[in-house]
Amino acid sequence: MYDHEILEHYAQVSKLEGHLDSCTMADQKIREIESNFILDGIRNYIDNNSNRDIKLLDVGCGNGFTLDLIRHEFPKLKLSGIEFTPELRSIANKKGPLNIPYGDVRDALTIPTEQDIIISQRVLINLLNQMDQKMAFHNLINSLRVGGILIIIEAFASGLNNLNKCRVELGLSQIAPASHNLYFEDDFLKCSRNVIEVSTSHGSNILSTHYFISRVLHDLALAATNSSFVRNSLFSKFFDEALPIGIGEFSPIKCHILKKI
Repeated sequence: MYDHEILEHYAQVSKLEGHLDSCTMADQKIREIESNFILDGIRNYIDNNSNRDIKLLDVGCGNGFTLDLIRHEFPKLKLSGIEFTPELRSIANKKGPLNIPYGDVRDALTIPTEQDIIISQRVLINLLNQMDQKMAFHNLINSLRVGGILIIIEAFASGLNNLNKCRVELGLSQIAPASHNLYFEDDFLKCSRNVIEVSTSHGSNILSTHYFISRVLHDLALAATNSSFVRNSLFSKFFDEALPIGIGEFSPIKCHILKKI
């Protein structure tokens, strides 16, 4: 099993930045776009289901950052979360007011059921076995009520391949996936017949422009000027503001909303 590798990685993450908003995602723009995508998905669901109490579950909720964001934006929602890593779970519970129990997306018994909304934000890619990923995906679908939605933000190999092709064209080295991640194939989300895709305003490649700016243009400029790497640089921030989001297919991370039928 790969559990030790995952637990060791996130124990180190929690030690270094567990209380920070950057925990598990140091790129501020990715965090911003993902958060806005989640909030927009919740908002649209509420607009179409305003006559019912809505239960939302964040699986692999980490230090509780996204749950805090949702709680302040939608105080009437019934929120819950589960977390596999004890160090991150401890930090989330110290924040309050929610009690975050242990949960493993591979174990259906640890996942609360009859949820209206489930969020999986870069969680399933931490499962380093394709069968485990598919089992966890089905567990999440089964934990939704009919008509509920899964907001799933995960990484796909094809986006990274496209990004690397561009980098190679420009004389840059390829970027490898993180050692604690296993990226999906493009047809992964089609392994369940119990869900349909919900269309969104910018599509699933909403992070593509930012990836091209921060992983191609920025690195090209650094190479040309012999400069040191700067995370969340002013260079990237300028082009993020200047260019529309979601151009091309250069982001491994894709954002989907799936509705259980």
